[in-house]
Amino acid sequence: MNAEQVTQNGSAGPRIYVAQPTGKEPRRALRVFVTGFAALSGFYLVPILTPSLDSLPTARKYVKPVYKPIKPPPKTELPAAAKVSLNYALAANGATAVGGSEPGQLIDGNDTNYTSGSGYAMTQWRTDPPPAFIITLKEPTTIDCIRILLWDRSEDRFYRYKLEVRADTTSPQWTMVADRSGPNEQCRSWQKIQFPARAVQQIRLTGTYNSANAGFHVVEVQAYNGVPPDVKVAPVESLDF
Repeated sequence: MNAEQVTQNGSAGPRIYVAQPTGKEPRRALRVFVTGFAALSGFYLVPILTPSLDSLPTARKYVKPVYKPIKPPPKTELPAAAKVSLNYALAANGATAVGGSEPGQLIDGNDTNYTSGSGYAMTQWRTDPPPAFIITLKEPTTIDCIRILLWDRSEDRFYRYKLEVRADTTSPQWTMVADRSGPNEQCRSWQKIQFPARAVQQIRLTGTYNSANAGFHVVEVQAYNGVPPDVKVAPVESLDF
């Protein structure tokens, strides 16, 4: 076997010789000769790992490390039911509301805890023209269903209204998606209005009648892309306000 110098780190570094097989001798091991080391009294050798010494043409062979790219975790898609349950007309989701008194009640997510004196928004429908509630979504969003909870603690009371939408906050064009203002309309409790999916950022709700008094009382307004499950109607009370 022949010894060949393969590494020398300057004058202060170790002088290392590697014994190489000659001829057709099998390459089973490398023999390292250390003849000097100026920095310390000892010589330290870390393990040398190669796939197979048989595949190395000489002791100078450099084995390039193989780096496997780290794959990002797969994106988690929300189930269809979760997407449908997202109410875009909710303050917690960036929506705002104006018009009448207590418009914030329309988008607070509370559709169960309301009484004759709290938990709802109100306009005066006998005003000419009748005022409207306007709910603004965080951004233009594709929706195809709007639900409205009219105050329903009195079994005999009914309302009439108009519901319009538009794609942004500046367009002069409003699109009517429900006109329940006719003389034969008697709207009570939850209203579910479905229409072809479209981009919507603003919702305008105008009360046109209350069979009991001049107030138009709305507990909640919701907007969905997909029809959500039906909800239970709140228990009836005999109240007049």
